[in-house]
Amino acid sequence: MNSKHVLITGLAVVVAGIFFFVTMLAAPNPKRANNDGGSDIVALDGWEKASLGQKTGAPNVKGLAIHFADNHGVQYDLLGQSLTPKSKGVIDVNKPIARIHLKPNQTVLQISADQGTFITPTGETRSGMIGTVGQPTSGFLKGNVVIRLFENHTESPIQLTDGSIHEILTLHMEQANFDRDLGQIQADGLVKLDGRDVAFEGENLNIIYSPLLQRINRLEIENGKYIRIKRVDDNGEFARNDQANTNTQTADNSGSDPVNKSGSDQTKSVQYYHITLSNRVAIVAQKTRLTGNELELYLGMESRDQAEQDEPENEATPTPDQPQPETAEPTDTPVQISEETTPVVDDPDDDILITWTGPLLMLPTEGKPDMLADARDVYMQITGSPMQIMPESKDLITAANIDYLHSQSRLRIRSSDIYPLIIDSPRLGGLITSESYVMYLDKALGMLQGKGELRGLSRPVIAQTEDAATSKTQEKSLPAGTSVKWQDRVDLVFYHDPADENDRKLKADFDKVKSITFRGDVQVEHEDFDVKSDLVALQLTEPTQERNRQDVRAIKASGNVALRTHSTDPERQMALHSEIASIAFEPDDNGKMIPVQLKADDKVVIRRPNQVLWAEHLIVDLGHGIKPVITAVNNTADTTPAEEIDQTQDPVDALDTMLAWEEKEKPVPTVVPVEGQATVADSTASNEDASGEDDDKLYLKRVTVEGDVRARMVNDDQPVFAFADKMTGDEQQVELFGSDKRPSQVMLDAGILAGDHLVFTLNDQNLHVIGKGTLSFLSHPIDEETGEVIADNGLTKPKGELNAQPVSAINVDGNQPADTNTPTPNTTDKNTTTTVIATDGDQEPTAPSLPSLEPAKVHVSWQDNMHYNHKIRQAQFLGSVYLTAERTQGATTVKGDDITVLFSKFVDQSKTTNAYQTPNLPSVDDQGLIETQSLKGGRQIRMVDIKGNAEFLEESWAPASPGSTPGSSTDSTSEKATNDKPERGPLLTRLRLAGQNMIFDAVPETITIPGAGTLLHEDHRPKTSSGNSEDVQFTGRGRTLFRWQDQFLLDIAHNDMIMKDYVQMLHLPADSDNGIQLDCRTFLADMQATGGLGTWLSGDAPTPDLKVVQASRDVRITAENRQITTDRATYIHNVRKVKLQADENKLTRITTPSGTSAPGAELIVWELDTNRFYIARPGRVNEVAPRR
Repeated sequence: MNSKHVLITGLAVVVAGIFFFVTMLAAPNPKRANNDGGSDIVALDGWEKASLGQKTGAPNVKGLAIHFADNHGVQYDLLGQSLTPKSKGVIDVNKPIARIHLKPNQTVLQISADQGTFITPTGETRSGMIGTVGQPTSGFLKGNVVIRLFENHTESPIQLTDGSIHEILTLHMEQANFDRDLGQIQADGLVKLDGRDVAFEGENLNIIYSPLLQRINRLEIENGKYIRIKRVDDNGEFARNDQANTNTQTADNSGSDPVNKSGSDQTKSVQYYHITLSNRVAIVAQKTRLTGNELELYLGMESRDQAEQDEPENEATPTPDQPQPETAEPTDTPVQISEETTPVVDDPDDDILITWTGPLLMLPTEGKPDMLADARDVYMQITGSPMQIMPESKDLITAANIDYLHSQSRLRIRSSDIYPLIIDSPRLGGLITSESYVMYLDKALGMLQGKGELRGLSRPVIAQTEDAATSKTQEKSLPAGTSVKWQDRVDLVFYHDPADENDRKLKADFDKVKSITFRGDVQVEHEDFDVKSDLVALQLTEPTQERNRQDVRAIKASGNVALRTHSTDPERQMALHSEIASIAFEPDDNGKMIPVQLKADDKVVIRRPNQVLWAEHLIVDLGHGIKPVITAVNNTADTTPAEEIDQTQDPVDALDTMLAWEEKEKPVPTVVPVEGQATVADSTASNEDASGEDDDKLYLKRVTVEGDVRARMVNDDQPVFAFADKMTGDEQQVELFGSDKRPSQVMLDAGILAGDHLVFTLNDQNLHVIGKGTLSFLSHPIDEETGEVIADNGLTKPKGELNAQPVSAINVDGNQPADTNTPTPNTTDKNTTTTVIATDGDQEPTAPSLPSLEPAKVHVSWQDNMHYNHKIRQAQFLGSVYLTAERTQGATTVKGDDITVLFSKFVDQSKTTNAYQTPNLPSVDDQGLIETQSLKGGRQIRMVDIKGNAEFLEESWAPASPGSTPGSSTDSTSEKATNDKPERGPLLTRLRLAGQNMIFDAVPETITIPGAGTLLHEDHRPKTSSGNSEDVQFTGRGRTLFRWQDQFLLDIAHNDMIMKDYVQMLHLPADSDNGIQLDCRTFLADMQATGGLGTWLSGDAPTPDLKVVQASRDVRITAENRQITTDRATYIHNVRKVKLQADENKLTRITTPSGTSAPGAELIVWELDTNRFYIARPGRVNEVAPRR
């Protein structure tokens, strides 16, 4: 692009230089100097004075030197080798020379020829001399007509000889006619100009000048050939010693400013011209070629009067009566050449060449053209059919015209209805079309205006390349098939020298684009992805010597961004919506630029097969090529069939299928099992065979989303919802992070898992919650169709905060948020579902919010960590674990420092399973009970191990009766527990089991508490009418407390309960003050059937109604002020009798508070209904070892 800048700037300079010569030749008649004696005749050295006769045919004068000054003080020299008077006022001069000293010893214009004929206004001649010889009014020059311009910027005398170092321009003509009165100059034949900075050649020059208007009325060169502008550097500037070589440049550098002058002054001092070069115009600059039919130029030229006003007064200028100083005469004395004026060797590669075959025409304009800012401004335009630009890179630009405005440094290429703007770039590897192309050369900026398209092609369309095969294989910046469309404009920024940052005018390299910004409904199609957005910006690398090409290093989009990746592999497919997005590129091992990272911000929505994510920020690390295969852990005890997408369905449309499913609210594509489990090597091989074209496509290495993250996924045809502040995932694991305001949460089926930091490892299927968290189960699976997961179709994201609190006080019971715009399940239309995701990206899916649900049925909380090991199917809850199971009329609570749950999994071969699916959470029935599954399939609890401060609490309440006080109970604790449950009545039963450790084992179906512990059973159920005595109640209504020191075992399979070592039972009847205390070493109870261990873990633990109770070893019973001591006591519930039996040689004794003791016996039967004792088997009178 620099070449275009240089070309147009240089063209303006050369044309201005030519016009300067014309102005000097056609200058108006100056006012005659009043010297009374006519002009001075001064004999030059070697020239003789001679007298002129008064007759025609007077003898020739051997030498002539006339010096005069016009009324502006400009000095003139008219020299001749000899002159011959012809008729009156007509003289012939041999070797005539005319010099105009524009600036004495600085700027001199010289005109010379072999022969000259001049017509002077004088009417008489004096004897021996030319009397009042007038200035020539017309004449004819022929033979080697040469016009030279000399400039001297040193203190040394100016040299006006041939080959002078001060000669900067030379104009050659075969002959020239001039008429000062008519203001006309004609030069038939060849016209050539040569100088340090410019060369020109044409034929037949014709100039008409108006002395009255002081302007050129017409300048025409009948047949142009070329203009060459020499030694132009890469920045569009001429060489250092060539500055200020013309009067135009001098005027431009003057202190006056035409803009600040009045309009009338400008009109008088500046004339504007329109110049046209026609027919087959071609411009070659720095190996760039422009062609067109016509070149037009508009510029302004200051008059000599104005130029002199702009210059400071020269004190050395002589008066008209003074002769020209000797220093102005030619001299052969050598002059020392300063380093600044050392000639520069021409380099044709630095030149600008303009050729044309038609005329060059210059005409004045009436007033200043609208496009020009002032007299220093220049406007140029080239038109063609079409106009073409061909840079060295073999690119080709075609359009209707190109123009340049100097005041704005603006270069513009425009199209028309017939000739559109087309840029065909083999180097870029693409084709660009638009309405116009504008560059601001001093600001390193460019712009494509109007709608257009950039398309990557495998070979050029209109550009000519030396080898078509080479064009196909050469390295291109734009991959074939890539395209960009826009509706507004494209902004371009070019690389420039960083040292010029503070300069007003930057020295830019217009062959090196720094960034490209597309505006207005932009559509990008890439081999790896598609992008739609209001604005898309490309950032390009800077070419280097090692890599002489430009590549896209980043793509940034903003405003309604829609992005979609390309792949036939569903796992690689992704659709993105956001307000801002960017893609970073880096070279691969082969130097090809590939996308390595994707970022998005503000209203981010990510869609993949079976997945939709909402967030505020997104970072995706991208992979390219074959995606690593991670095989699930092979467990010999549980080999699960792998799965694959049903190949009967086109895998390319997997994402479309998912989108269509969301539109139709239908399940996602089905999965089918395949036989066997592939190894890593086999999987890789099959992946290579299946991927085919995708070996070089994108895949997602790591995904990070932040800011109100919400996700909807499908696992085994079942929706899974996730809520977090941040989510990350790669080939190894997925992590969810919460915030101070809310935890991360996962909802699957009827379960909600929440925690500060959730980690799911993909290769081993382990799940970890780092820090405190909760796990809750609802009474039924979450259902989108019933509006439990609410999505407000009018919003991108629901209003209000998520329905969650910090983990320390987490509440997932679904209390309705304060926002009234979010409907409750009772008021939500059952058709309310997730918003349809449109395949064209025009609509965005609506982010789900946490459901407004009934209170959670089962709730687990912990303070430290939770770990789920998929291999051994073990879940560990660490740190103050608290489990509650709520139902309508009851609750179960389990506490402990740490709780470990071990699962058993049995596969039902009638149902397909997924080796990569998340662990199924236990389901809960309509009554809030965890459903225990048989060995036919599903996951069972194998063991629950509670360590540290273990406690099991089961409570049940009666239904609230009409008019009763809600939550009324005979116990203050139950009242406090039920104050928030107005639908509940009085407490009916409570079972509390506590110890340091507690183990629930499903295989033997036992509950074990090693070490000391307690069991409290409260029965507040209404009494039944019977004839039984209420004075003595061994069990039943009331409170029963068991204590032990060694071990507790509840054998649920056999309905047995065992307590060992210092066992104590206290029973306080509900309707009597006569409590019973039993102390023993071993306590064994045979209970009613309770339904197995599952009922104890379901949230509805049974009431331990005792059928048979046996206490042994050091048995002591205290009841009704009696104390009974024996070795073994057996209570039989159905007969309501207690057998008190002593060991051999021992007696059972009954002692009253007074100290009296009934006779001892070996076996005594206690009838509880009658509260009577009878001896069934007497014992020895004297005991061997009496009890104390």
